[in-house]
Amino acid sequence: MRNDVQRVVSEAANPNGSTSGMGSQYQKVYDIYNNILKFSHLAFALKEIETKYFIDVNDEFIALFGYSKQEILKEKDFLLRQEGNQYAAIARELTLLDGDIPKYTRTTKYQKKDGTFFWGQTTRSVVETDGIKYIIVSITDITEQKNAEIQLTKSEKIYRQLFDHSLNTIGVYDIDNHYFIDCNRTFTQVYGYKRHELGTLSALDLAWEEVDRSDPIYQQRYQENIDSLRRGETIRFESAHRSKEGKKIIVDVILIPFYEEEKLYIKQVTTDITERIQAREKLEQKMNELEEVNVSLKKYIESNLQLENFAHITSHDLREPITTIISFSKVLKRKLNEKLSPKEEQYVDFLIKSGTKLKNMIDDILAFSKVNQNDVSFESVDIQELINGILIDLSQMIEEKKAVVNIDKQLPQFVSGHASYIYQLCQNLIKNAIKFNKPDENPVVSIHYKCLDTHHQFCIEDNGIGIEKEFFDKIFLIFQKLNPQEKYQGSGIGLAVCKKVVELHKGKIWVESEVGEGTRFYFTIAKKLEE
Repeated sequence: MRNDVQRVVSEAANPNGSTSGMGSQYQKVYDIYNNILKFSHLAFALKEIETKYFIDVNDEFIALFGYSKQEILKEKDFLLRQEGNQYAAIARELTLLDGDIPKYTRTTKYQKKDGTFFWGQTTRSVVETDGIKYIIVSITDITEQKNAEIQLTKSEKIYRQLFDHSLNTIGVYDIDNHYFIDCNRTFTQVYGYKRHELGTLSALDLAWEEVDRSDPIYQQRYQENIDSLRRGETIRFESAHRSKEGKKIIVDVILIPFYEEEKLYIKQVTTDITERIQAREKLEQKMNELEEVNVSLKKYIESNLQLENFAHITSHDLREPITTIISFSKVLKRKLNEKLSPKEEQYVDFLIKSGTKLKNMIDDILAFSKVNQNDVSFESVDIQELINGILIDLSQMIEEKKAVVNIDKQLPQFVSGHASYIYQLCQNLIKNAIKFNKPDENPVVSIHYKCLDTHHQFCIEDNGIGIEKEFFDKIFLIFQKLNPQEKYQGSGIGLAVCKKVVELHKGKIWVESEVGEGTRFYFTIAKKLEE
């Protein structure tokens, strides 16, 4: 075998086939080649084509694979078995042997005897002597380089994934040639440009408004930005951009400088803030509207307070002359009773009746105007004692109507509130429950109670004539009457007073009713009130 190797090496050293000084020259060449193979950092092997066995390998080859020389030389196609598709590997060797190519190099992942792997850059070339072809194989261990390439490729893939799937648009801009050289997927989606169009796309093409590059102000601002970027500064601003289709996009722009081979590039990162800006504009509009409402509300409150003061003063001042008119009308009727004609007596009765109605209305206005948040103090009110007092005050009415009043046993002993106002509230509701009864049925009034988390809830229920649903909201407005004066006396202020009292106690009042089936007035009073 050694003679075969020597012959092949000699043939490789003397490809022209000269025979002068053959013995010593071959020996010298062989010794040189043998030393090269022995001490080389490359792994060398010599393969005989006919037998497909290696006939010699150097120490580096043995160390690289971890097999002994004997184990390597006795295995047919030692390397081809590890080069993936063995048939393709054999086909490559045949192409080499046919003389189509002088040599070829291939990077392959090999397995050592201990099971570990390494990357080898393998070069094969052919030599021929005495009509026999041999393949010289050299292998360079490039594991570190290959792993670095793999890691770099992996990092690039990860970066590309992050780059492409970022929610922000990212474009890489060549500041010297004034066009984009790369962009991510979001960029193409937001602006509508394809990657192959970047070579003709300038940053100014994205601007919503046309820019005159010859404008001295633009040139000055542009140069200032360039100088800042060259100093490594990041620039951030809001701008209006235009998509390829002409759509206006409000964006937050960040320009980040970086150098590649001493050339300055700009990474432009933009965030579509169109919806945010529109929301901000709407919010500002609503805030302006709210400010206008606040101003109007302040004016209304001031006007309302003035109106309440006016109503209180006016009703108080009107009360005295109306009382005088009623009193003197009654005296006049008594004194002139026999002298008045029936028609004149009717006129006097009408005067007394109208005056009394007007006086009652003034009293109700006075009561309404007195319910005022600015002049109220809260205390502990014995609600049971308060309702008993109301029933005593209404005893004549209850007796005349033959009414029955039922009181819930779960009624609380005390509530926090203004005793006089709560008295007005309950008296008005109980009085209405008795007053609006069916002609053929005695009134039955029930007072219910429910304890809520933050409020007391009361219900005044009756079996009266009921209320149509369309009037549920109107009945709490001042001077709103649903029934004729001749049949049911009243000014239409009582429920307006009730609503005002309830709101003063941080509660609500509402009604449930069916015509002919009775009515249920609910109201709540907060358990904790600031005095």
